[in-house]
Amino acid sequence: MDGFEAAYERAAVALRAAPQCMDYELSRCLDDPACYLLRITWTSVDEHLKGFRGGPVFGQFFAAIKPYVEDIQEMRHYARTSVAGPGGAAPPSLYQWAGGTDAFMRLCDAFYRLVRSDDLLAPMFAHMHPDHARYAVP
Repeated sequence: MDGFEAAYERAAVALRAAPQCMDYELSRCLDDPACYLLRITWTSVDEHLKGFRGGPVFGQFFAAIKPYVEDIQEMRHYARTSVAGPGGAAPPSLYQWAGGTDAFMRLCDAFYRLVRSDDLLAPMFAHMHPDHARYAVP
């Protein structure tokens, strides 16, 4: 399987260069290591079929995977649904890790307090609305 993954690593160069490709992921089945799943998110089905497959980088992509094309079992297009979210083991987002809204409010308060007392920066913030820091936090 090393050759298969190496071929898709070479093919990934074309995916990274394709303006129609938003992201991609090659996953290997743990239960059946000879089975792989390539998931590619395209800007649209039309952009995949006409833009990518009819574009300049498709030849590079296809040349890399050509020895394995007969092993490809299906090609289908999917749309995301609203059923998605982090699992219980997902790491916290940077926002959550930093302490959320309260922490960012304190950070903004400290930043603007220091800016107003800085000789160089204070003139740029002199006409700032007093509630400006409140609008800077999500």
